[in-house]
Amino acid sequence: MPLYPPPDWVRRLNYLGPSIGGAAQLVPPFDAEELMARARQSTGLTDFGGDSWCEPMARLLTSLDGEAELNSLGRILTRAELIRLLRTRLLMTEFHRRHPERAQQALPQPVFITGPGRTGTSILLELLALDPRLRAPLAWEAIHPLPLADGAVLPERIQLAESEQELWADILPEFDAVHELRAALPVECITAMACEFHIGHWMTTCNVLEFAAWRTLESDPLPAYTFHKRFFQLLSETGDSRRWLFKSPAHLSGLVPLFATYPDAKLIHTHRDPLKTVPSTASTTAHSQAIRSDHHPKLERGPLIALSYQMMEEEIIRQREAGELPVEQITDLLFADFMRDPVAAIETVYPTLELEFREEDARRIRDYLATKPQGKHGVHRYTLEEYGLDAQELREQFAGYCDYYGVMGE
Repeated sequence: MPLYPPPDWVRRLNYLGPSIGGAAQLVPPFDAEELMARARQSTGLTDFGGDSWCEPMARLLTSLDGEAELNSLGRILTRAELIRLLRTRLLMTEFHRRHPERAQQALPQPVFITGPGRTGTSILLELLALDPRLRAPLAWEAIHPLPLADGAVLPERIQLAESEQELWADILPEFDAVHELRAALPVECITAMACEFHIGHWMTTCNVLEFAAWRTLESDPLPAYTFHKRFFQLLSETGDSRRWLFKSPAHLSGLVPLFATYPDAKLIHTHRDPLKTVPSTASTTAHSQAIRSDHHPKLERGPLIALSYQMMEEEIIRQREAGELPVEQITDLLFADFMRDPVAAIETVYPTLELEFREEDARRIRDYLATKPQGKHGVHRYTLEEYGLDAQELREQFAGYCDYYGVMGE
């Protein structure tokens, strides 16, 4: 049964699968060669650029068919996304072949925001993106960075991107209260890494635990960051002095390769009470997966997310203490400080960014927040218990993390 009652058009569409023996009868198993052939045929291109993405994609496809339990709409959305990513690889490879000089395009001192989900990373990205000295990727250009076909009569790319942004809330109206997606809003930069198939996005949208375990424990994230740089070299224009502004909680597990790729990067690491971040992330994941599947292992979700955050944060503390990360390029931002006074909290990160915080920056932040109050799209409700979590156990599990950064309970 669906976790959240869907609109009638979604319910009826999803019945198409069971009516013919299952959703896999409507959209057949995900086959790498067939998907690649579709991408080649639709673009007229053949070179996907390297092979670092092949094993991640193969493992992902196995998990999608073997354990994700996608419904009819879920299989349609996933198939479209997979082909779109393969097409983007082809288009990017061709672009770089025609413009080899872009590989020399400098991306000086990019700013990265990372932290556990629900620590304010999204609103922080939007607020920092108001600074005209910084540039965040917009959703539509991260989804469709290049023209889709020479001479084709197509809607604008920003309109096409609606199918992977605004559509989420059309399928699950409750989703807007959890996380607002809009084609014209700044977006997580892992959208630009998706063509490597080595990103946390798939664990958010689909129940692919086997793929998640392989990605976390066995795989090398460096190729994904190499691709990340090539992607934004493509989007960077000569003469544009703005610094790139990136954001994703997924960077928590890749700070060493991040700094290997961008040695002069500046990092803002956000922190919040785990009794808020863990169940809220579990709820966000549940909502995301409910768009594509009717299978919802809620009680399993919370402890898995708690363990994941614990492992990542403890590893970052170890890396910082061992000198594996440039701590002088990192600033920590507490969610409680941000909520108390957003302008003052943001001002504290500017010295690490090597930027002057001006009165006009403060004014832009205040004006933006006035148009986007917390809860504008509804209240995101969740409890510890519905996700198999216990408050005392979480306190003990994250005691070291909270002590290290001075995170207080809410």
